[in-house]
Amino acid sequence: MTAQALADRCGELGLPMDRSVIAKLEKGLRQSITIPELIVLAKALDVAPVRLLFPLEEQGKVEILPGREVPTWRAAEWFDGSDDDALEAKGWDPHTWRSPDPIVMAFRWHRRHLESWSAMQKLLAGQRKEAKEATDPDMKRGLTEVVTENEKLLKKTAQDLAWVRQNMRQLGVAQLPEIPSELRSIDVLPLDPEP
Repeated sequence: MTAQALADRCGELGLPMDRSVIAKLEKGLRQSITIPELIVLAKALDVAPVRLLFPLEEQGKVEILPGREVPTWRAAEWFDGSDDDALEAKGWDPHTWRSPDPIVMAFRWHRRHLESWSAMQKLLAGQRKEAKEATDPDMKRGLTEVVTENEKLLKKTAQDLAWVRQNMRQLGVAQLPEIPSELRSIDVLPLDPEP
């Protein structure tokens, strides 16, 4: 993509950037970039913003702090909050950092549990239909047992999500991620003891 095409795309995304600004960034003549510029450039280039900061495909190591080089992937992991141990380098005190960032990890676990719950919901819808439509008694019984077991798994996944949401509140997260209306009760019901 040319500098002009990238500038045009940034403008389409709501942040006009002159071609000369992009050319200076490419040549390393501009030493800083704003967060909105980083985000719009990443969207325009169709890459994760972290890849603009840490060129995973180009460099084996980066200087994450003055005089401290670490593997590029470890620097990216530190930056996204998943591995503060990545900064463990000569003279670096890892005890001054939490590993990994608990709020970032809570949001990741929330996404994973919600994705699992949604996938299980879809699977159960098909299994319930199959069990209902089965004409062979043995097949119907077997499918009904599968549905019953998967309903237990669905409930467990919802419970896990409730625990994550409770943990997020304890960590001080004021605005929890949206959840489907079928799950809204997990925020108001008392939790069973942690599994």
